[in-house]
Amino acid sequence: MEELQKHLHDTELIQTLFSPKINIDSTLQKLLSEANIALGRLSGNIELIKEIELYAFLFLLKESVSSCSVDEEQISFYEVLKKYLNVYDLILDKNVNYVLNYLTTLNVGHQILKEQNISLDFIKKLHKNLLMGIKNSNVMPGEFRRGVGWNESLIKNSTSYVHPANRSLLNGLEAFQKFITCEHEYPVLITAAYMHVFFLRLKPFLSDNGKIARMLILHYLYKTQLLKFPLLCMSEIFYKHKADYMNKIASVYTQDGLEEWVKYFLRAFIASTEKTINILKMIQRMKESDYSLIKSFGRSTVKGNIVLNYLFEYPLVRIKDIEKITGLKNPNALALMAKFQRMNIVYEITGQKRNRIFAYKRYIDLFLN
Repeated sequence: MEELQKHLHDTELIQTLFSPKINIDSTLQKLLSEANIALGRLSGNIELIKEIELYAFLFLLKESVSSCSVDEEQISFYEVLKKYLNVYDLILDKNVNYVLNYLTTLNVGHQILKEQNISLDFIKKLHKNLLMGIKNSNVMPGEFRRGVGWNESLIKNSTSYVHPANRSLLNGLEAFQKFITCEHEYPVLITAAYMHVFFLRLKPFLSDNGKIARMLILHYLYKTQLLKFPLLCMSEIFYKHKADYMNKIASVYTQDGLEEWVKYFLRAFIASTEKTINILKMIQRMKESDYSLIKSFGRSTVKGNIVLNYLFEYPLVRIKDIEKITGLKNPNALALMAKFQRMNIVYEITGQKRNRIFAYKRYIDLFLN
């Protein structure tokens, strides 16, 4: 117990964490090379797609669902999508609002970073946005904790890392600010890996530090221009291999595991990049195929193209949405969607005669599988 209490107040430990020393051995060098190759392939695919911004929404939603699922129970991608597009009829899982806040916070962060750098104030804004409207009396949205903030379960488990007390936290935050703004001797991806675990080491908020730490990865890669569009879903890898993710992070604090964490991070980056590339390729093939099908619509082809373009940004629609974007009135709008159904482009998912919802299911499924 005394050792853990010393750990809680060990300012020197925090300062050491922010002066990382790592041996870039042959394995790490190979992973860096593979990551750069994967990144180059992703950039090449993005440059070939004119409508890339239309697809960014579902990538961000996928990242939001995956990141929140790391900390919560598994969350339904479809439920969040329904709530976001305002096409739901039933009361949804309480965690849906958490995910929507996460999605909104990612977008807010990207807008801010167009003019500002990542800073402690920026991070506090992220936390405040994430918890907006979430009822929890035990947190202070957008405010760093003022006390120790640890719980008994962490103290009882000697293998868990415990975040620092208030005095050490202030020193740690100052060091973190310097870390994210200064020049680094290591490549951006290694720096991003450091940033993630160091933020988790500090645990500056009373809640949701993991979500903010994962969010910072995407923001940092975007701000350093490693990613021009937020199409990476690393949290999906973290969620699918949650135990490995948690163990690798814990090993950084309990043993000499920093280099292993960096390697794990790079493997997750490579896997996420390759998956994004595959999704983009499948979207393009599906789009070309569906446009060819719409050519058979005759006089409805122009309106059909409008609807298909809309579906890539809003893959769940109602007839009133079709009326709005095409200028058609019912029953013509319904007849147009019937053509989409006959071609198996969309599927009606309610089974109802009224308030029907049409899903561009094959497109959505690309982000689920």
